[in-house]
Amino acid sequence: AITSNKKVLIISNTVATAQKLCDHFKGYNPKLLHARFIRKDRKIKEDEILSVTKNNDLKKDDKNEPVIWISTQIVEASLDIDFDILLTEIATIDALFQRFGRCWRSRKNDYEADEPNIYIFEPEDIKITNKIYDKDITEKTRTVLQNYSGILITEEMKQDIINEIFQNIE
Repeated sequence: AITSNKKVLIISNTVATAQKLCDHFKGYNPKLLHARFIRKDRKIKEDEILSVTKNNDLKKDDKNEPVIWISTQIVEASLDIDFDILLTEIATIDALFQRFGRCWRSRKNDYEADEPNIYIFEPEDIKITNKIYDKDITEKTRTVLQNYSGILITEEMKQDIINEIFQNIE
């Protein structure tokens, strides 16, 4: 998924995982954003991530290298960003759909590539994810989304996915 001249967003469920991922991808010079930065530093990082993803159809990295940002869920709704590729830890479907919205967001054309641009991965420790997100809904999300692997998900499909996950929930 990480190829030249692509903007890649990796979202983890915890700061610790984001930091580990940053170390793992250090050869790509990733940028890190999470809520533990002091306000001043976080503002600088938010401005930088916004400038990198602004006008995504035209602006590409000068070195023809991928641009990688690793973040926690703080980017789900707070920033108007647009990446080419998203790698994200599993979460509940509502959180995932928010994350999906950070990928291919402001493009002139619909996504038409032959391969997916969103990848969902398992956390190192699911117990931590289950402390953050409802365990049953996360598990149902995982199960239902497996049926959509490699498929371009339409808005209608999103509603079907939500209905399937939340049926029989009291």
